[in-house]
Amino acid sequence: HDKGYERMTIEDVLAKVQMSKGALYHYFGSKQALLEGIVDAMTEGATPPLEAVVADPSLDAIAKLHAYFGASAAWKADNPAAVSILMTLWRDENALFRQKLAKESMRTSVPMLEAVIRQGCDEGVF
Repeated sequence: HDKGYERMTIEDVLAKVQMSKGALYHYFGSKQALLEGIVDAMTEGATPPLEAVVADPSLDAIAKLHAYFGASAAWKADNPAAVSILMTLWRDENALFRQKLAKESMRTSVPMLEAVIRQGCDEGVF
């Protein structure tokens, strides 16, 4: 939103998405819950292809790293609207959103990359 997350009100959201207050509160009890829902939806959409790469037993660690970042780039290319939203929400006035998204990204990506790095150490390539 143009105001940024901190200054955005639920009424601003309702006007933008053309939804009733009752419907919004049915799914999201607060502005914080809405923020968490946005972050969760983006994470849920981007994570499965990355998990598939990490779980692929036919790939060595180097191939997994290439495929992991390739899958990430492919998701961005296939979801330009989501990327545009992310770029808008990443502005300084949206520090809370940025912090939440970064935390969730770390929660999901660190274990996957750690597994690939461990595999690479076991293979003697790292």
